[in-house]
Amino acid sequence: MYDYYFSDKKKIKNNPEEFILFCKRLLTRSCNSFPDSQIIRIFRYLKKNKINNMVETGVGSTTICFFLYAYLYKKKIYSFDIDKFKLSLMKQVINESICKTLNINIYDYWFPVNSFSTSKYTGISCLKEKKEKIDFLFLDSDHTHENVLKELNSFLDLNVKKFTLVLDDSYIRYKKYNNHYINNIRLKLGLNKIQIKNNLSKNTCAQVVEKFLNNKQYNFKKEKNIEIKKSKKDLYFQYFGADLRYSKESNGKNFFLNLTKLQKSDFKNRVSIYKVS
Repeated sequence: MYDYYFSDKKKIKNNPEEFILFCKRLLTRSCNSFPDSQIIRIFRYLKKNKINNMVETGVGSTTICFFLYAYLYKKKIYSFDIDKFKLSLMKQVINESICKTLNINIYDYWFPVNSFSTSKYTGISCLKEKKEKIDFLFLDSDHTHENVLKELNSFLDLNVKKFTLVLDDSYIRYKKYNNHYINNIRLKLGLNKIQIKNNLSKNTCAQVVEKFLNNKQYNFKKEKNIEIKKSKKDLYFQYFGADLRYSKESNGKNFFLNLTKLQKSDFKNRVSIYKVS
């Protein structure tokens, strides 16, 4: 059950950021892999830039952020994920922790899509048939360069002139296969780790996307991550440690002290936000 009591509707509307974190912390680790400070950064960005309807690939704690924004400002969020169990879990969490208290219908704001985001007939590109103003894309599924560019191309099929693009794990350097994820699965199967030839790029996912946008003759501006300093005190890391590396010595509280220079750079560039036109 996720129907823990936060407060009444008025307090939720007056304290949306607090409520987002309240609901986020009800989630299991598998759906809660996004830092608290960065999720608030995105919520503030949505408000400041008066974002219209949104698309995300890969559901999780960010879905709570998008859903609450959609409710407060009468927008819609389309979420693509091939994991039907994860979609179902997020539906349960949103229904019990948010919709029950606010007395609202989840499907007035959220449209979960159990499909590959790049599918020709059921992926992102099919939303052009909806004829709605969609100007926000959050990419958090398979972080390989190949998949991210496919998802971005699918979104561009909507003929959006101006939009915001948000990349999670934008420091990833895998071209076609997510080697880290593959080896996690192999470990669970009792198999040895593998290295895939010609799969590691010199460029990060963010750099590949920027080159792609340049080639498509789009103008873009990368938003400054002003929340990065707050991330060092993020309660999220006291629970789980850094996604990059968990520091047993500091119990996750001061993991920055034990990161390499490259790891620190990767952490600072984990979430990239672009204004594109």
